[in-house]
Amino acid sequence: MPATPALLGDIQERWRPWSRNTFLHAGPEPNDAPSRRSRSCPAELRFAAAERLPQPSTSGRRRRSARGRRRSEVDLKTLFEMTSTAEGVLRVAVEHAQRLTFPNAVVALRRLAKLCEPDRARGLTDSNGFATVLCRLKGTFLANNHPQPTDISSLVWSLGKLKVTSELAASVISHAALLVPPRLAAFSAEELANVLWGLARVLPLAPSGAAAAAAAVTQESTRRHELVAPQLQSMRLWAAVKLGMPLGACEGLLRRCARALHDHGPR
Repeated sequence: MPATPALLGDIQERWRPWSRNTFLHAGPEPNDAPSRRSRSCPAELRFAAAERLPQPSTSGRRRRSARGRRRSEVDLKTLFEMTSTAEGVLRVAVEHAQRLTFPNAVVALRRLAKLCEPDRARGLTDSNGFATVLCRLKGTFLANNHPQPTDISSLVWSLGKLKVTSELAASVISHAALLVPPRLAAFSAEELANVLWGLARVLPLAPSGAAAAAAAVTQESTRRHELVAPQLQSMRLWAAVKLGMPLGACEGLLRRCARALHDHGPR
């Protein structure tokens, strides 16, 4: 049969759904032309199938975000520990103030307290940068529902070491003092000694709850029967006397201090 134009047109229409570029095809299809699969499948079925496809999970994204936050915290702690001057620690803390969590802020404060010379502490603690860091620390402290005893202990010790006398520091210490008595059993002997010593150092602030916290710590320290280094015993005794603890409590600490000196003294 001769290939008439009508026959060629009929063959072209029949082959078009399965062939994109053949000698019968006039040219490439437009970019928006439906694909071979889409021609053989109605739009309603395509949409229904798409709805049944598994959607991307957000749990992996949340896990990656949590890992990123933990890595950020570790990086900040490392950065604080690698800084060798108190001014440098404060500068880093101010630069990353919005990233500070409560544990990180405590690490920065403790590092600053360790590096700061006594005659330069007042200049640092009166600066706007220190106020910024302490304000951030207070916000994260109040938002933390269950701070660790070691963080509370380090916080009180650091503020006592720096002898911070601002109202902002007084409010932070007051909040810490309220958290200590209900959780005394969770504190180690060293942490209790640091809390008591820090409270005694900030005595002029006289924050609310500090006296009750100091009395509870002194009673718990006297009650425990554990071997404690003479340095911790002397810290407890000095703090109890400084805070004006009752004579009975001081006598108990004095006996323990004498016993520690006897057990750890030269043979």
